[in-house]
Amino acid sequence: MNILRVVRTSERYQCDILKILFKFSEFINDNLINLQKKEQVIAFLNTKIKNKEEDPEEKWITTWNDYLNRLRLFYRWLYNHVNDTDHEN
Repeated sequence: MNILRVVRTSERYQCDILKILFKFSEFINDNLINLQKKEQVIAFLNTKIKNKEEDPEEKWITTWNDYLNRLRLFYRWLYNHVNDTDHEN
């Protein structure tokens, strides 16, 4: 994802995004590009939910939102990349 280098994100941030994308790809058992339904994303995010006993401070909410934002960034980039490529041809 060239965009991460262009906006000068840290190497750790880039690695974290790749880890999330890899985990999500494993979860849906498919290529990230072939995503069909937003329910697949929500189901993946909901695997991060913990009950009150496991996480009394509900820190899982931060993880859930972080994963959502990183997946959103990826799919926004992918959408724009595909559309920009179509216009160039």
